[in-house]
Amino acid sequence: MKKVLLVTILLIASGYAQTMDEDPFTKEEPYFEQVSEHCYLLHIEDSGENIAVVVTEQGTLLFDPPPEPDLSTLIESLKDLSGGPVRWMINTGNYFLQTAGVEYFSRRGAVLLAGFRQYAQKANGETPAPEPVAETGPGIYEDSDAVAIPLSGWTESGQAYPDSVQREFYDFPRFVFKRQMYLYPENLEIQISALQHEARTEADMFAYVPAEKVLFTGRLFEPSYYPDIDVLAGGSALKWIDALEQVIDSVPLLISAIPAEEPEEEEEGEEHAGEIAEEEKTGQLAEGEPEGNALPEEEEEIALEEMIMVISARGAVSNLQMMKDLLDTARNLRKGITRAVKAGKPCEKYLDSPDSYLYQTYGNFYPYATQLCKELSANKEDSKSK
Repeated sequence: MKKVLLVTILLIASGYAQTMDEDPFTKEEPYFEQVSEHCYLLHIEDSGENIAVVVTEQGTLLFDPPPEPDLSTLIESLKDLSGGPVRWMINTGNYFLQTAGVEYFSRRGAVLLAGFRQYAQKANGETPAPEPVAETGPGIYEDSDAVAIPLSGWTESGQAYPDSVQREFYDFPRFVFKRQMYLYPENLEIQISALQHEARTEADMFAYVPAEKVLFTGRLFEPSYYPDIDVLAGGSALKWIDALEQVIDSVPLLISAIPAEEPEEEEEGEEHAGEIAEEEKTGQLAEGEPEGNALPEEEEEIALEEMIMVISARGAVSNLQMMKDLLDTARNLRKGITRAVKAGKPCEKYLDSPDSYLYQTYGNFYPYATQLCKELSANKEDSKSK
């Protein structure tokens, strides 16, 4: 009896140990998904953030270097990529905080690429940094408005990540440019642009890889959502609409310049012969000719905008057409709010009325629309005072 009891206990214990080893709730480690030949995306489920990179043998371009714990996940995931080390970094928004990610990669030789508006903000909270003298960027950089100078770390905090903490100053190399610059690792062209006015933050950036039709927007655009305007970082719901239009217009769409050939007019006899041939063909099919000989149906035409992939800091990979759809909706929302403000109608009443229902198909509607109302109302008051 004791032996049977002992065997039963051992079996239960071994089964429990096996169950622990085969935990069905074990979470799969995040990994970089390949979007195109050189572009990859790492989605971190816990924070909901997307970390994008452009990978070449001559170096890797990293978007929005994160703080911990995402930084550790990023470092481990980068080991699975076969390209060169991180050589360039971009903060797609006006985030003054020097995250652990920026410090980690800059200590290993990476350069932070910054638009002039990002650089020219108040470096110490009191006086704006002086404007650098424009010089031609050396080597791999090509931009007559670009300047390359090392700058001290920023001191103001931003909202790139809610769990960010202020870090000790660390001087790291930056490459500062005004409007646009280019990278050519492995002869792969990467266009990097800086917006010249407020958008989601006071100084946003985006990038485009023409050969692979991939657009990187960071937090400037998130599919199916109105933007989360960072007012503390100088963002503007009203100017974001103009910024999104600028980003869309910066992406060239290949449109054929060769006009379609018009069918030549057939003579009466030829036209009649063609009708007879068509009747004969129809009759053959009706008598049981295999359908395989019939002409295939035309495939559904894909819009050029749908061929441009868009990688955002949050959400799934989308396309340029989805950006255009959001832009059109935001424009119409702006028109509706403008009419309500001019009529003296409270914004809250308009946003809860059936007139705004059409624009509520996108997420984050009330935060964005409320901020848009505030800015349009403020513009109205300013025009009255003038």
